[in-house]
Amino acid sequence: MPSNSSNGLNWTALIVSLLVGVSGSVLAFRIEKAGIFALGALAGTFLGMIIFNTFHFGSTQKVISPFN
Repeated sequence: MPSNSSNGLNWTALIVSLLVGVSGSVLAFRIEKAGIFALGALAGTFLGMIIFNTFHFGSTQKVISPFN
């Protein structure tokens, strides 16, 4: 959020974020398979980002084309 945003907007964003988080956690506990799927998808996303950043760090930005 911009640093010059109003105090009310900051509180609204915080309250909405908390409500979404609590609703998501309650839904995950109620529907266990959905919670396990969401946790696995999140873990897979983070693992993929870590692997990509590990190996992409030393690579160059050049595109290799067979038409050169």
